[in-house]
Amino acid sequence: MYKVIAECVDDRTGRRYKAGENFDPPPSPAQAKRLQKAGCVEESDETLPVDKMSNAALIGELLEHGRAELTGRSRDDLMAAVTAARRRAEDGDEGGLDTKTVAELRKYAEENGIELTAETTKKADIIAAIEKAKG
Repeated sequence: MYKVIAECVDDRTGRRYKAGENFDPPPSPAQAKRLQKAGCVEESDETLPVDKMSNAALIGELLEHGRAELTGRSRDDLMAAVTAARRRAEDGDEGGLDTKTVAELRKYAEENGIELTAETTKKADIIAAIEKAKG
């Protein structure tokens, strides 16, 4: 089991995890390594409940969380998320840009001919610049 220590996204499902949550289902070994390197997750001894009633409650909670995530989003937001996920899959960019460190993002931008200004130092700003350049 992995405990989330900094907000991150599961590259398989697109679900965003916040600090303090359990990353479940567990990430693939490659994704776990990336997330640990980025300081997003750490291994935890916590396990999920094993009795059927607890599992049913957990599943209900997960479904409610999923509905809440989707309820506040417009159709355009959802379509943009699907398009971005498809683009990452086509580019072979496992985990997307938000799983990369600032240094990795700068290297990615350089390798793809994307110019970043000296003022572009925050991770979110670098990702926005890359996404804008990609169109």
